[in-house]
Amino acid sequence: MKARIVWLTAALLIAFMWFGTSHAQGEVENILNNGGFEDGVVEPWITYGNVTVEVVEELVGAAVPEEPIEGDYCLHVVVPSAGTNFWDSWIKYEGLVFEQGKYYTLSAFLKCKEGTLQIDFKPELNANPWTGYGEQSFTMTDEWQEYSLTTPVFTGDVSPADIVFLMAYAAGDFWMDGIRFYEGDYVPPVLKKRVAASSPNPGKAAVDVPRDTVLSWAPSPFAATHNVYFGTVYDDVSNADTTNTRDVLVSQEQDANTFDPDGLLDFSQAYYWRVDEVNNLNPESPWKGDVWSFTAEPFVYPIENIIATASSWQSGMGPENTVNGSGLDDNDLHSTNDAAMWLSGIAGPQPTWIQYEFDSIYKLHEMWVWNFNMAIEPLFGLGLRDVTFEYSTNGSDWTQLDGIPEFAQGPGIGGYAHNPPIDLGGIVAKYVKITVNSNWGSQSQYGLSEVRFFYIPVKAWQPKPASGETGVSLDTVLSWRAGREAASHEIYFSSDMEAVINGTAILDTITENNYEVGSLEYGKTYYWKVNEVNDAESPMFWEGDVWSFSTLEYSVVDDFEQYNNVDNKIFDVWGDYFVNNTGATVGHFEPPFAEQNIVHEGSQSMPLRYDNDGTVNEGTAYEQAGTMYYSEVEREWMVPQDWTIGGVEMLTLFFRGNPQAFVESSPGNIVMSGTGADIYQMTDEFRYAYKRLDGDGSITARIDSIQDTHEWAKAGLMIRSLLEPRCMQVHMVGSPRNRVEWMYRPAAGVVTTEISTEVDSTPLPHWVRLTRRGNTFIGEHSADGLNWSSITEGDPASSSVDLQMPATVYIGLVVTSHASGILCKVEFSEVLTTGNVTGQWQLADVGVTQGGNEADQLYVAVEDSAGNVKVVDHPDNPNAVLVNNWQQWNIPFSEFSDAGVDLTAIKKMYIGVGNRATPVISGTGTLYIDDIRLY
Repeated sequence: MKARIVWLTAALLIAFMWFGTSHAQGEVENILNNGGFEDGVVEPWITYGNVTVEVVEELVGAAVPEEPIEGDYCLHVVVPSAGTNFWDSWIKYEGLVFEQGKYYTLSAFLKCKEGTLQIDFKPELNANPWTGYGEQSFTMTDEWQEYSLTTPVFTGDVSPADIVFLMAYAAGDFWMDGIRFYEGDYVPPVLKKRVAASSPNPGKAAVDVPRDTVLSWAPSPFAATHNVYFGTVYDDVSNADTTNTRDVLVSQEQDANTFDPDGLLDFSQAYYWRVDEVNNLNPESPWKGDVWSFTAEPFVYPIENIIATASSWQSGMGPENTVNGSGLDDNDLHSTNDAAMWLSGIAGPQPTWIQYEFDSIYKLHEMWVWNFNMAIEPLFGLGLRDVTFEYSTNGSDWTQLDGIPEFAQGPGIGGYAHNPPIDLGGIVAKYVKITVNSNWGSQSQYGLSEVRFFYIPVKAWQPKPASGETGVSLDTVLSWRAGREAASHEIYFSSDMEAVINGTAILDTITENNYEVGSLEYGKTYYWKVNEVNDAESPMFWEGDVWSFSTLEYSVVDDFEQYNNVDNKIFDVWGDYFVNNTGATVGHFEPPFAEQNIVHEGSQSMPLRYDNDGTVNEGTAYEQAGTMYYSEVEREWMVPQDWTIGGVEMLTLFFRGNPQAFVESSPGNIVMSGTGADIYQMTDEFRYAYKRLDGDGSITARIDSIQDTHEWAKAGLMIRSLLEPRCMQVHMVGSPRNRVEWMYRPAAGVVTTEISTEVDSTPLPHWVRLTRRGNTFIGEHSADGLNWSSITEGDPASSSVDLQMPATVYIGLVVTSHASGILCKVEFSEVLTTGNVTGQWQLADVGVTQGGNEADQLYVAVEDSAGNVKVVDHPDNPNAVLVNNWQQWNIPFSEFSDAGVDLTAIKKMYIGVGNRATPVISGTGTLYIDDIRLY
């Protein structure tokens, strides 16, 4: 069933093929150089427009953390803003030739930072008119996925040619990897297997790593155990092995993918570590890992965001210059630039002072001073010498710190390093005031270049969840970096911020720096703080900042992201006709089994085909007769689910149907849908509603609406010689961006010629007309149905052409979505024909299989462990299944509980189409289900 046997065999083959780590059979020859960016550079790829690219090893900031799809590198792409046209920014590979008689496949792995993002793939003539071949638009998600297109067969060489990725649809941040261009049909990539450990934590070259950190990594899928090397010398860690350990082999053939170093790490020490993956069944094992590094936290930290004031200052030489780093280079060496220093006013009040205000109260460890350093300093001696140092927690009550040494004089030359650190002895302060007693000369002006204060972190800090974080799970464990001197921690926690601020929401006092709160609710904001306590220190108590986080808005019943094509297939979890003999079919017949283009959020949804005529999947290898006259999918949980946890109150699911293929509600009033990549050049993919025209005649229609599936979705009128793709044809169509296009193909198997009006020049509703007079075909459009014009007003030749079509042709309505697999809904009215037009409306799927739903009843049912079932019908039945954009269906829990269903013990969930209670022959179609949640 649904390739189950084939894919089970494939899974077994994969399991046994790991003993070789090179590429396997089935690969194709990639015409592109550096398609995976493993050269570590962008070249030979080029860019144009408002786009920046960088080859990277890590996908920093990705909503879904992942690594490059293969190897060490991928391409990071940033488009800061949308272009006027989607082709205004691009990445291109030039120097290609598309050879006569051949066709090619272009594929690439894409992943955006978050959400979704549109991109266009275009093999093209690299010269005017930039003809595209099989051009297609895709919507990437926040997880790696491969997208591909296949060109038509080329009837002649195309040179110069290129492939280009057009990306100015919207501002975006995404990654590309594994770009391939090769002859023939699509072939799945054979990726190099990852045999080495990856994803180190702490991350590569991490700094400020807590001294009690536990190392972890992502193990290779082929590793049975791990050898861990850890030390402070790079060469030792890099070159050690099990025979020459160099005293850095700290754990051999351990099972866990974590390692806890003995004791606490040393302050500010750089550490190196390596993990070799081991499997003694493989002669190539162990697989040596990369050497990773990190640096442990320092003993003290510099205070930032300091406000400096002074008794006076010279114009352009204010006190702020002493804390803004303006005169320092990357090595903390100061210049002689006077605009980067403070100098008191010539006639400023005495005594001269400079004061610093911190953003909080700190325990100060030391101060660095760069004294006044203008080139004249050795001659005039304006730098501070003897000072009085005072400190305060409130700015009113001051304490003098004795023993402050004389400030060394600045040298008056560039490259000036700070004076010896001044020990502040752990004083507690929010304000520091330095009053000048003397300088190094005889002038009454005083100057200073820079100061830096260092503090000991004695307050709780770096909370997890981070303050302000959203989407936090209900089982989160609170943790923080403990204050350096804390012996215990007072935890305050509440959804009432004032209770935390006032100290009335104390939760517990503990000695560990983590706490499991439990009993959180969905969609709620919580506040917390940690006060650090040590009776043996002064002060004994440090009050913490108030932090906050918000929990997930909902509980996930199923978001369909976890299903794959091997060992967790979507139809093995959601039962369909194969298990319940209804008319429902879950998933696609061939992998990927889950839907990966039409999704609400994430990268997958569940396709559900309903067929309520007693036979399912007619004409396929999976046809089954005798099915019931309703369609239902079901999911059963081995352990009953408590749907009431976290204060949720309703069941929500997102669904999307398809419009009807063709409905003429009254003469000339037609609703129609169609899908397809395009009608352009050599691409012919659309739904065609047609009659037959013998001799001269015309067809007219008012286009009332076009669903915006893409800016080049097309709907309108067409006359063509045959029903096969790439035949002789003319069309006059509109688009969602309010423009009209005239196009014709002068002979079978050649590219089209087209011209269109400007964007927003022909707003809907708008009339279009096609006329045949002998061998002349004329396209016209009108804003009112009375006054008609050609594409270029005043130039009839701009939308007319002479073609040698047969006497009897096909004439009718055409729709394409310019988005493969997605139906575009269009409303026509005032459809009229003239001449010898015969027959009833008939439908043709040109170039690609079309779809379309029939109206029917949509319902959801849940069943508890005692067998109590409640069915809830959608309020918009029977038309809910005809809506082809995502719909959110909210069902209050009372719908189920009032019927006796125990929401603390849910055993089954059903989603169905048809009349479950009294089945009758009814409709067919396809739904997409996504993001089943509890709110």
